[in-house]
Amino acid sequence: MLEAGTILQDRYRILRPLGQGGMGAVYQATDMRLRSTVALKETLVEGDAFRKAFEREAHLLASLRHAALPVVSDHFNEGEGQFLVMQYIPGEDLSKLCEANGGPFPVSVVLRWADQLLDALDYLHTRSPTVLHRDIKPQNMKLTERGELILLDFGLAKGTASSQGKSQLSAGSSVVGFTLAYAPLEQIEGSGTEPRSDIYSAAATLYHLATYVKPPDAISRAMALVSGRRDPLRLASVVNPLIPPEISALLDASMANSPEDRPSSAADLRRAFRDARKTSGLPGADSGDTTFFAKTPHALQKPESSPKPSDETRRPPVDPQYSPRTMFQPPSSFGEALPDSQTNVRASAPLPSDWRPPAPPRTEFHTAAVPPAAPVLPTRTAGFPVVSLTEAGREAGRDSCSVEIFDEGLGGPAILEMVSIPSGSFRMGSAESTDGKESKESPAHDVKLRAFFIGRLPITQEQWRAVAAMPQVRLPLDLDPSHFKGASRPVEKVSWGDCQEFCQRLSRHTGRRYRLPTEAEWEYACRAGTATPFHFGPTITTEFVNYDGSFPFGSAPKGAYRKETTPPGGAVSANGFGLVDMHGNVWEWCEDVWHDGYHGAPADGGSWTTGGDVAQRVLRGGSWYGRADYCRSAARVGLAADGRNARSGFRVVMTTN
Repeated sequence: MLEAGTILQDRYRILRPLGQGGMGAVYQATDMRLRSTVALKETLVEGDAFRKAFEREAHLLASLRHAALPVVSDHFNEGEGQFLVMQYIPGEDLSKLCEANGGPFPVSVVLRWADQLLDALDYLHTRSPTVLHRDIKPQNMKLTERGELILLDFGLAKGTASSQGKSQLSAGSSVVGFTLAYAPLEQIEGSGTEPRSDIYSAAATLYHLATYVKPPDAISRAMALVSGRRDPLRLASVVNPLIPPEISALLDASMANSPEDRPSSAADLRRAFRDARKTSGLPGADSGDTTFFAKTPHALQKPESSPKPSDETRRPPVDPQYSPRTMFQPPSSFGEALPDSQTNVRASAPLPSDWRPPAPPRTEFHTAAVPPAAPVLPTRTAGFPVVSLTEAGREAGRDSCSVEIFDEGLGGPAILEMVSIPSGSFRMGSAESTDGKESKESPAHDVKLRAFFIGRLPITQEQWRAVAAMPQVRLPLDLDPSHFKGASRPVEKVSWGDCQEFCQRLSRHTGRRYRLPTEAEWEYACRAGTATPFHFGPTITTEFVNYDGSFPFGSAPKGAYRKETTPPGGAVSANGFGLVDMHGNVWEWCEDVWHDGYHGAPADGGSWTTGGDVAQRVLRGGSWYGRADYCRSAARVGLAADGRNARSGFRVVMTTN
C-alpha cells in the first residue's frame, strides 16, 4: 500500500486508499497539475506480457465515453505497479447505500438505475471489439450528486496474492474478479463469457436492490435443478410484492442459468423494461425523478410512507450457503476486448468435466398482459427476517424481506393484519420422492392464482371476540370458545361452520369480502415460493415451530413438546410472504370439501366444493399436538365440518375483486 502523501510521476499525490486486494489497490489522489481529485488504480503485475496487456486495456478504457462510465485520463508505470488515472466519484457505493437504507429501494428508482446501467452495457457490448464488464454488482456502482448511476470497476485490484504480495498469472491473461451472488454459471464454471453474462449480473444486482435480498448463487440453483428440486430463486414480486409482475418476469428471464434463455442484448432488455414500466404505470426512466435522494450529496432520504426499519430489517442479507466472499478467475478485466463471441476461461475451482446443468423452462422474455387493477387499499410496508434451516435443523441463514400489509380495524384495540399476496403459480402437493408423503397429497399439479390478502397470523382470541360480538348473520358464536386462554393465542375449538359465520360478520362490518382460504391459496401462501417440505427448508425445529418435538422430521433433533398453543412465534417464524405460524400451533380450516387426493382438483386456485366427502372440510398446517411431518406445506387432513377441538383454528382471506 502506498502511504498518504506519496507523489507519483511528479504529479499525483496520494490522499487515502479506497480499496485493496491481492492485485493492488485503488487510491484517492490529487492531480497537482490540474488541481483536481482523481482515482488511481494500481495493479501489480510481473512480466512484459502483462505490462503490454495492461497498456492495451488502458488504451481501450481511455477511448470509452459514456455518461455512466468513469473517464480514464492517463496511465503510467512506476516501480512494480501499473496505474490508471480515472475520474473520481465521491460517496458510497450502492451496496453501502442499500445497507444504510435498511430495505429495498423504490421500484421506480431501481428501474431508473436499470435504464442507465443497460444503456451503458449496450454501449460497451456494441464496441468493436466488444467490451465486457464481468463484475457488475452493487459495490461497483455509485451515484452522482444528481442521482445518476456510474458503473465502476474497482474490482480490478483483486486476485490471489503470492507470499510477496503479487499475483502469479499465466502470460497473456489479465485479472477479473466476480462475486458469487451476481455471477452467471458460465463465468463460475469457466466455460466462457459473453454479453449475456453481463445481463445476468445486471439483473442479479437489480434484484438485490429492488428486494433487499441477495439472489441465490448460480451453482446452488443449478445443483438444485440437477437434484430434482425447484430453482431456489424466488420471483422478485414474491419477495417484494410492490414489484409489478411484468418487471419480476423480466428479472427472472434475465437470470436464466442458460445464456440462450436470457434476453439477447442489453438494448432488448432496456426496451422491455421501459414497456413493462409503462404497462404497470410506473414513472418513466427519463422523468428525472431524484426525489428519493436528499439535496445533500449522497445522503439517503426515505420515502415519507416508509416505516422506520427495525434492527432485524437493517441487517445485511446473508447467503445461507456461502459467506459474503469474492471468488476470482482469469481472464478479463472490464475493458478487455473480446477477440470473438466467446472468451475461453478456466475457473479457479472447476466443476466436474462431465457435469452440465439442465436447461429448465424459463419465463418467456416478453411483457405479459395484466388484468385490470383491483381497488387500492391503504397499506404499510413491514420488514422481517426469513430464516432457512439445514437438514440437521441448524440455522443456515437469514434474508431480509418486506411485505405490504392492510390493517383492518375490528373496533377497540383489535386489528386484523392482512398481507398482500401476489398472483402467481406453483406446484401443489407432494412428489413421489418427498419424505412423509401420503397418497392424499398427490398427484402434484400446477395451480395458477390471482392476488389476494391473507391474515398474517391465525385469528387470535382477541380478534375472535371482537367479531363474535358483532351482529349475528346466521349462527350464534361463543365469545370465548378456546381451551387454552390468552388474548394473543390463536382461537381454537371452532368449527368450519363457526368460521363461516365469523367471515360473514366481518364482511358485513367492513364492506369487504372475507372468507376462508381455499386449499390452494393456503399452500401457495405457506410455501411462499419454496418447494421444500417446509418454508424453512428441509426440516423444522421447535425453536421456530410449535409441534410435538418428540417426533422430529428428517435429520432434525428432538425438541420441546409444549402441550398447548402459544402466541404467534413472531417475526423469526415468518415465511417469505411475512406469514407467521403457517407450520404448527393450530390446524387451519380451508374452504374446500375433503377429497382423498387431487385427481380433478381445480387449477385456478378456486375452492373445490364438488364431489368428495361433503361432511368433511380440509385442515392444513399441523398443530402443537402433532408430529413434525403433519406440519409440512403439503400435509392435509379432513375433519367433520361441525367438529371442534383444541387443535383447530383458522386464518382468513380477503379479496378485492
